[in-house]
Amino acid sequence: MKFFYWNPNEQDLTRFILSSPIHGVFLNYHIQNFLYGDTFTNINIIKDKVSLIAAYGKKTALSITWGASCGTTFYNQFPYIELTEKHHEGTLNSTPVFNKFPVFYEADYIVKVDSFLQWLAVGLQPVINHIDHIKIGGINQTTFELRCPNQDFKYTDAVSEAYEEGAEKWLDNGYTTYKVGDAYESIITSHREHFPNTLKIASLIGGKNGWPCINDNGFICEPKDRPNITDRIINYCKAYPNIGIQATALTEAAGTPKNFVDSGLPMYYQLDALHFNKSVNKEKFEGAVLNALRHNGKYIEVFKKNVQEHSDIILKYV
Repeated sequence: MKFFYWNPNEQDLTRFILSSPIHGVFLNYHIQNFLYGDTFTNINIIKDKVSLIAAYGKKTALSITWGASCGTTFYNQFPYIELTEKHHEGTLNSTPVFNKFPVFYEADYIVKVDSFLQWLAVGLQPVINHIDHIKIGGINQTTFELRCPNQDFKYTDAVSEAYEEGAEKWLDNGYTTYKVGDAYESIITSHREHFPNTLKIASLIGGKNGWPCINDNGFICEPKDRPNITDRIINYCKAYPNIGIQATALTEAAGTPKNFVDSGLPMYYQLDALHFNKSVNKEKFEGAVLNALRHNGKYIEVFKKNVQEHSDIILKYV
């Protein structure tokens, strides 16, 4: 089992994380860090950090989040929709979250993602052997999970109406489930082509919550009747080597979605931030590790307190 420390700040990184028994460090950046007008810049933000981590004998896991972090300049170039969500990144929040989100199946957007990945791959070539894996980006909201925001609470407090409002906005922008599938395949293909020898990870939401309430015939439907596009992404990942899938919200008891297990793909996990991004006892932490191992787990992303308090357990399973 490999353990990766999740997105540390600079002080924690040099003070104790890199001297711990973890395998590596997971770094998450937003695309806005690298956009300058129509060009890409600041590759040294990543290279310098990868080099620092490598100096301690550790590997880097990398993700670039697009979606709500694209920035004003980007949104002036591509179509986007605006949604006010409560069901945000797989959790139900009491406070609505306003986001812009690019219409990611537009051809020009897909070309932009591909050109960024080409730039990224060239820039990281000097340190590519120190990168353990890369999360598949291009269609994220505010985290690295692949999902499509699907509610709009701007004019309503009712969940059912918010789903319908969100679906109407996507339909107004030409949404079909087939366009979504094609866009994901194109973006995954770009990751494969530009990082052929690097492990790629698709971080997926197991159920249907990551998708608008629009059926394959292009009509608004009930939440329970929306297609599970995740299954299509899993099938595409299975067709190629060097691709795995990630499930978030690992606990000592939470089950891995059946479609993930049935895929036969290697599994990668992040501990549930709500329950583990704080002090927990050894039984709880070790229980989560064992749960991952039971479900073909290859690595776990852990948090600061986990490394500080349970290095002995991490060392036991590395």
